[in-house]
Amino acid sequence: MNILITRTTVNEQTTDGCLYIDGQHVCDTAEATPTLLPKGTYSVVLFRCKKSKRKIAAVCSDGDKPPCEEQCRVCEATARRIEKLRKAEYYQLEKALKAQDNDNAADAEALKAYEKQVTEHTMAKIKEATKKRTPCPKITDGNGVWNTDDGKIVVGRYLLNGCVKHSGDIFERLYDRMEKALSRGHEVNITIQ
Repeated sequence: MNILITRTTVNEQTTDGCLYIDGQHVCDTAEATPTLLPKGTYSVVLFRCKKSKRKIAAVCSDGDKPPCEEQCRVCEATARRIEKLRKAEYYQLEKALKAQDNDNAADAEALKAYEKQVTEHTMAKIKEATKKRTPCPKITDGNGVWNTDDGKIVVGRYLLNGCVKHSGDIFERLYDRMEKALSRGHEVNITIQ
């Protein structure tokens, strides 16, 4: 099975394109421009992601193997660390709001400055934790590609730059086609132009 993705619209943040299977248009694609996969040919490996508990169609270079157990463990640990950081930020801000409610003389500007400081500190820690995660480029479903850092290709019907609709249904049909091709002993290759 040969999948072809042609990138039609490229701007600073998003890249949109079309996905073809054996020359027939199947759906549209959306990618985040900063994390685009380089043009070329890749193989597709299907597996179940432990972190997201979902079916994944991973895009691998010729020499690469599908995501290994260690890579999945790092990704899971990173997600847990980010969730802890977000909860800690929430509790700090909630505590500050309660303190302001108890003290009517508290300055609203000081509270805003504190919120900004806590949020910037948390975001810096999240960026540091994210660097440890190995990107897992994949074909997936979703509404769009905003704030992604893993080279994913979202499939669906074009809605606007970086956004698609009917993504879940289209991804399921595409995944089933790839699964059938692999079960019949065929390779699934993806070419990005």
